[in-house]
Amino acid sequence: MIVDTTTTPRSEELRFICERLSESERDQYEALGFGTFDPEALAALLLAKEGPKLLMRVDGVPVACGGYDSVGVGVMQSWMVGTVDGWASYGRVITRETRRFMRVLLGVEGIRRLQTMCLAERAEARRWYEAIGLDFEGTLRGFARDGRDCVLYARVEV
Repeated sequence: MIVDTTTTPRSEELRFICERLSESERDQYEALGFGTFDPEALAALLLAKEGPKLLMRVDGVPVACGGYDSVGVGVMQSWMVGTVDGWASYGRVITRETRRFMRVLLGVEGIRRLQTMCLAERAEARRWYEAIGLDFEGTLRGFARDGRDCVLYARVEV
């Protein structure tokens, strides 16, 4: 198994991942107000983001991509997409590389907080956030476009 990462994902790699998202990720995309799920539109949106990105490939196949957007002084909000097969077969690799990426970002002068959120019902995502070192901070009641709750996780280093 050859694991390869890059900070410059290509459009076709992001599109490949977005076409293979779980129903849970597709549901979250729509619930958070991005409109009807469209893998090509999502790939374009993610590629256009200005913050740091990390694409993971295993044996040349894209399995996950994530990144961070600045949402305040020293505060970065994450996003991540991964293929169903990627999570099933390479979840440990994705976890290891995500932790490494977070350590790098928290080592950048001025970055003190990494945060993420998801629909509260996404128990598997919530367990993963804790596995990568994020702490549960609270519930955002009625936050999703359809009124569902979201939860906020963060890692803060001051």
